[in-house]
Amino acid sequence: MLAALMMLLVLAGQEPETKGRNCIDDNGADRCARLAEDARTLGMPALDQEQTSGTEVYRILQIDGYGRLMPGIAYERRAGFSPQVVVYGNEGARMSAPVSPEEWRAVQDMARFADRELAALPDERPNALAGICMHSWLSTVEIANGAQRGVPNQPIRRRTESACGGGLTTMFAFDLTAMAIKRFPDCDLLDKSDYRNDMTRLEQCLRFKGDRLAAVELMNQVGWRFVPDDAEDKALAWARRLQPRQTTRLDWGGTVTTGGGGGRSPVAAFMAQLQTQNPSLRGYISTLNAVSSTRVEATGRIDMSGPDDADLTAPFTQTWVWDPNSLAWTLETWIVQPFTPVR
Repeated sequence: MLAALMMLLVLAGQEPETKGRNCIDDNGADRCARLAEDARTLGMPALDQEQTSGTEVYRILQIDGYGRLMPGIAYERRAGFSPQVVVYGNEGARMSAPVSPEEWRAVQDMARFADRELAALPDERPNALAGICMHSWLSTVEIANGAQRGVPNQPIRRRTESACGGGLTTMFAFDLTAMAIKRFPDCDLLDKSDYRNDMTRLEQCLRFKGDRLAAVELMNQVGWRFVPDDAEDKALAWARRLQPRQTTRLDWGGTVTTGGGGGRSPVAAFMAQLQTQNPSLRGYISTLNAVSSTRVEATGRIDMSGPDDADLTAPFTQTWVWDPNSLAWTLETWIVQPFTPVR
């Protein structure tokens, strides 16, 4: 009670904030002006519609440090349904899970001041480094019918805030994300060291289809960047990542290589030589479709430098199968299309 009173004292009497610094992404776009468009892109219902329908909702939208729209996260209690958390992604991607009464009440409590700006203390000195903040994330909180069950016409609450000097809105957004990912245990298994934060892990998990647990296991083995870090024994590093066997087949733009054998695998040796010749070699997995617990189909792209340092790219497809003997995913086929210049 005392903590809440102190917070109210800090928040009370403050002047309306200037939106500009909190709305501009890393590319100079005004994301407050594009908020409704971003919500539609993610398939999130308009907040005024949620209010009218009586849905109690606490949701966030985020823009990463490079101006990319991230998934939206909403804790929702719709008429006739128990509370749930929904993760909204691009192109209709969506995940949902029930939440416990304890977690629902925790979200309600967290949201009390999520749309407020912390006023500076009277003797607080300006931060000399405040203007040196790059690639800042933007977070928006939106609340309809918040924590007032049965009370009609509750006002919509909304605020956008930059992580540069961010306060309550930023804290709420990242705390809500950390809470939400726990409701998707398979997504929560994604290796944290490979991702910037929980939101980027959820973004990755939205790309998985079918058996998400199988997809997560494979992603943790190969890494979303895919190409091994520069190692003294590149062939061994590729062998550990690809786990090739005798039936493994690599088709690199028409050049076919087959065979397993650990660090002596022709497939691992081919990739090691290619990486040595092209230190700029990069690979990225875009989607994983786990058609079963033992078979996963992948798509992605390979980037590297060509003649005259021209940037080249090529799409690829892969098939992976689970090996019960080695307890690892093994590459079955990898088809890389011809490279073309990046436009």
